[in-house]
Amino acid sequence: MLRSIIFIATAILLSSSLLAMDWEENKENTENKIDSGHQCSVYKSHTISNESPIKKQKSGISNQLRGAEKRLNRELFPQVDLCQEARKQHEIRESLRKIGAEYYRDIPKVDMADINACSFRMELAPGKKLGDILCFLEPLRFLNIFRRIALFVESIHNCGYAHEDLSPNNIIIDMTDDSIMIIDFELAGKIGDKRTMTGDGKFSDPGKITSPVIDRNGDIYSLGMILKKYNIDILTNNIAFRHLIDAMTCKDLLKRIDLKAVIFFIDEIIKNMEAEQSNSILHQEFLDPDILADF
Repeated sequence: MLRSIIFIATAILLSSSLLAMDWEENKENTENKIDSGHQCSVYKSHTISNESPIKKQKSGISNQLRGAEKRLNRELFPQVDLCQEARKQHEIRESLRKIGAEYYRDIPKVDMADINACSFRMELAPGKKLGDILCFLEPLRFLNIFRRIALFVESIHNCGYAHEDLSPNNIIIDMTDDSIMIIDFELAGKIGDKRTMTGDGKFSDPGKITSPVIDRNGDIYSLGMILKKYNIDILTNNIAFRHLIDAMTCKDLLKRIDLKAVIFFIDEIIKNMEAEQSNSILHQEFLDPDILADF
């Protein structure tokens, strides 16, 4: 009898300890969670070592990068292998770095020593998703950020790759200096390779469904839809801006504009808006009573 009581008490204590451990683990996971998506969640992680050349951090640490861990919901997506995404992200970043393109910093560094089918660790992308701040950005600030995104995409295209899943939720903006980081390379691949998956949602080119190979057109369409999403009157009433969106998202691929032209037109729109602002400021200053009194 006594032996049974001791066994039951031990079992209860063990069960309570396990529940407490699970609770602590869940609490820690909740506190460290950065983002949660359809397939994966991202958590804060310990630092990862940087490569040369060193990217200086705002914290003053030059040889370490703040870390994040991407974890797959394995129960719901047993067929997904995060190793593939990690390798593609690393491959594209290294391709940019080897040719001396500064845009390699716009891709989070992957810790290739710590990847598996269910998770991988990478550099933490500081900031906010473009989708969360889009409606709060001033037009000129947005256009300058968009220009940087377009230059990055042009850079990976020149290296022979396409992202294939660009959207405001896959672009992180550091609000301190408006630098960018592009994430989620699951669908990325080499231009000309067979397309095995297509993204969904309004930012994905409908033409991908019938196109058997990866090309530049899908990324250009996605960028056009990001411009369209930025629904601010000062830009949607801009004829050049509307024409640019149409040229980036038209169904006829022969008429779809390339990225060099996109960047050129964005530069022109920025110049015109800066000139208009400058003229407006000069006009306001001229009407200032103190200035008029000098005449």
